[in-house]
Amino acid sequence: WLAVYAGLIFSFPSELVKGKILVQLNQSQDYGFSINSLKITMGLGVKCDGVKLVFKNSGTSDNTRLSLFLDELYISVRLWPLLFGEVKLFVSSKLYGGEIEVDYLLYKEKPSFSAHIASIQLEKAQFLKQWIIVPLHGLVDGEISLNLDPKSVKNTSGNIHLQISQASTAGAEIFGFTLPPLSLGDINWKIPLQEGRIAFDKLSVKSKDLEMILDGNVQMREKFVTWTTRSNAQFKFSDEFLKKNGKIQAAIDLSGMREARNEQGFYEYMIQGRLASPRFNPGRKMKRNRPMIRKEERIEERK
Repeated sequence: WLAVYAGLIFSFPSELVKGKILVQLNQSQDYGFSINSLKITMGLGVKCDGVKLVFKNSGTSDNTRLSLFLDELYISVRLWPLLFGEVKLFVSSKLYGGEIEVDYLLYKEKPSFSAHIASIQLEKAQFLKQWIIVPLHGLVDGEISLNLDPKSVKNTSGNIHLQISQASTAGAEIFGFTLPPLSLGDINWKIPLQEGRIAFDKLSVKSKDLEMILDGNVQMREKFVTWTTRSNAQFKFSDEFLKKNGKIQAAIDLSGMREARNEQGFYEYMIQGRLASPRFNPGRKMKRNRPMIRKEERIEERK
């Protein structure tokens, strides 16, 4: 048996298998995949290096399409659950300076999914730079537990717990003026998920520079690029931050952000549309004159 085991590992046709996997995966009109190398491991798992996933419909060019890059991906079957007639996949991925470990338990009707996130460095996450206006820094840890329905993503439920330590933003051009670096402090968010809807219930950020409140939801759909959001974000700078950065208030007034200021002194924005390319509109203006939702987005919301 030892000789068979060793022969299987050393004679495994990794390039042939990698080629077949890529052919199958890249038949999708929604996603593009690439893998630098693939090999079988001593634990009869499969290890892939340099895995890249591209969401084809999230942009018009390689520079604008959302992409996810994994330094290393390892997949194996847990042996102990097999003794009890259960199939559980273990997936470990090294990405953006940290690691994500996933257990995926396969039931015939409702699979379950749990993930542990450790030390992801936001500044290394290229997809966030493509997606979010302001570059983010900080270390992400967390836990995700989900109950899935293979028939419909709208039946997904579970919980997401994210902790971001030493969160901050780098300087950036936003709404027509230069925003200096901001401290966001330590963030601790618990996010429920019911019937395929990720709910934001007064998620907050509070630091010496900024206070922010996020309300709303993200509606999951079969294709990630068609996920939609309807959320409200409110933020205001601290008096100390404005005093230290004297040009900010004048820049805010000149940029037109003043119309987004509400009675509590927060700048309020509604975030709508597809998650990959949301629209930002001043909250106060939207309350007076709610903008039309594009026909294709209305159709997607009904699905």
